[in-house]
Amino acid sequence: MSGFKKAVIAIGKIVLLITVISFAGYVLVFLNLSENIKLPPVDDCQLQQKLCSARLPSGAEIEFEISPKNPAPTESLFLTARFKNINPDSVQVAFDGKQMKMGFLNYDLKKTKSSSSELIEFSGKGGLSVCILGKMEWVVLLKLAQDDNTYQIPFEMETFYNP
Repeated sequence: MSGFKKAVIAIGKIVLLITVISFAGYVLVFLNLSENIKLPPVDDCQLQQKLCSARLPSGAEIEFEISPKNPAPTESLFLTARFKNINPDSVQVAFDGKQMKMGFLNYDLKKTKSSSSELIEFSGKGGLSVCILGKMEWVVLLKLAQDDNTYQIPFEMETFYNP
């Protein structure tokens, strides 16, 4: 075999190897293989008034609450999520206005000591934007990651602002 043919075959092998590596990288990076599970909104629970509960498809139970109750938009919020039969790797809370966007309002919760050995608790502080319309309806998205799954559980709440 001539030197030219050997060079062409070597270049072909290199191009094939680069193509395979590039495709594998694309699959791993851009086609995120984790599952993003969006649950329906939690019914009959306004977070500004009380603790709300939800259940994951696996049967795991979640309790989520915001303090103080009936907060003014200018108050700092204390966010608490408790989990039974699941141990999340991370927990976030995102606030999104239903009628209008109110900015980037995402908060990471940190694992804290739980009140019983069965419950895992995450908590943290957050805050809201002030809406000049007086009443603001929010979708509060609790996001938890565990292994290769990300669960998104939407709750609802309202705030009122009277300057």
